[in-house]
Parts: sequence; structure tokens; C-alpha cells
Amino acid sequence: MASNDNEDNPNNMDDDAQDPLINERSAEMIAVDLDQIDNQSVQWDEDRFVWDLSELDSLNKRRSKEGLPKIEIIKKHDEVNLGIRAHTDMTAGKCLKSIFMPHQNEFIFIWVYLIFAIVLYVYLALLVVEDENVYGFKNEENYRWMMLATGAAALSVTVSLLQLIFYSVGRRTQKALDDLDWNFKLFAIYSLVLVFVVAEMSLYPVKIAPQFTLMMFFLILTASVFLLVIILVQFDSLRTAVWWITFFFLLTLFTVDFLYASPQ
Repeated sequence: MASNDNEDNPNNMDDDAQDPLINERSAEMIAVDLDQIDNQSVQWDEDRFVWDLSELDSLNKRRSKEGLPKIEIIKKHDEVNLGIRAHTDMTAGKCLKSIFMPHQNEFIFIWVYLIFAIVLYVYLALLVVEDENVYGFKNEENYRWMMLATGAAALSVTVSLLQLIFYSVGRRTQKALDDLDWNFKLFAIYSLVLVFVVAEMSLYPVKIAPQFTLMMFFLILTASVFLLVIILVQFDSLRTAVWWITFFFLLTLFTVDFLYASPQ
């Protein structure tokens, strides 16, 4: 009975392993596999965002080993670790797409601001056409003051919405949107204060001089304080002072209104 070739020559497998052609092919296959693994570690899906900061750190370490630039991340708050929006090429278009991605940290806030903005613009339109069924104002001047309050609030909410959506495009974009947000928030606050002063003090004017009322005084003071804070807010180091000035101004206004205007 003929014996098996492998039994007759047990060194056949060792000979095959020493075959240079086989070794070369094996090395090529291993190299291809390693290349695929490396490519998977740095390959980027254009539709993909990194939502987890720990995942981003791990990915950036692998990219650094390959000589690729790190994926930058811009966060509104330093303590945020989840729900970030990181991408190799963050653009305004990608930020718009992220509105419909619930993984991000600002998803709920974006939709809350969006809904409020729409509602405010609807009310603003009703004020423009002076719809009496909604507001019932008999005096046209009331519509003008209410338009100021509603329009200022709508603009502030809109700018905050734009900041939430687009701040992750880049640091310059974030800075510009943050500056706009501060300015429009102050504009909304002081516009509402003007409307409050007129609503509270116009019907029962408190005279502090023969031709000068408490309402006139606070209208001038409000405009003056607004001019001051809108200048100061342009400097990042003075923004805390801006909030304190606004706080004490509002506290003074409400105290005077409670003591002098409300009893009327």
C-alpha cells in the first residue's frame, strides 16, 4: 500500500513554509490587512459626527500617529463631554444637518428656541396688521410699543438660535456669534424695560418737576444705561460688569415702581 506523501516526507510543510514565494505572498497579505486596519482607524465618513469626547481623543491619537491633523472640537462649555459636534471639515451645511440629529448636546435647546422664534414672529405679524382679535388694543401707540417688545424678543431668540446651530463651525464663528448674542440679549432686555416703564407709568404720571415726570426720567435713564452697556459689552473683560450694571439698574427701577408708581 502506497504511503501518503506527507507521511513519507513529514518535512513537506516546513519546506512549503520556507518557500520564498509563499512567504512573500503571506507578507503582502499581512501588510494589506494592517493597512486596512490603519485606514479604518483614520478613515472618515463625511456624514459622521463624533459625539463623545473620549472617542474623539482616541481617534485623534490614532490620527496623530498617521501624521494626520487632529479633529478640532469647539464646546460652549468646558465640562461638556457628550453630545459634542466634531468633524474633520465642519461647515455651516453640516451644522444645519445636525439640527435633525438628536445625539448632539444642543438638540433640545435648538428646537425650543426655533419654536419660540416662530411663535414670536407670528405675534409680531399680528401686531403689524393690528389684529384687534388677538390684542384688542384701541390705541395705535400701544401696538407700536408691543411691536418693540415682541420684535426685540424675536431677534434675541433668533440670534441665540443661530449661535446654537453654527457655533461649532470654528472659533472665529463662535466668537462672532457670541458677541452678537450678547448685544441682542441686551437690546431685548432694555427694549422690554422701555415698554415696562411706559405701561406702568403712563396712565398715572408721577411728576418730579412741572414738565418732567418719573416716566420721562426712567425712559432717558434706560436709554442712557443701554448706551453704556452696549459699549462696555464689546470688551470681553467687562461683560461681568455689564450684567451687574443691568442687575442694579433693574433692581432700582422695580423698587421705585413699587414704591411710587404702583400705589397710583
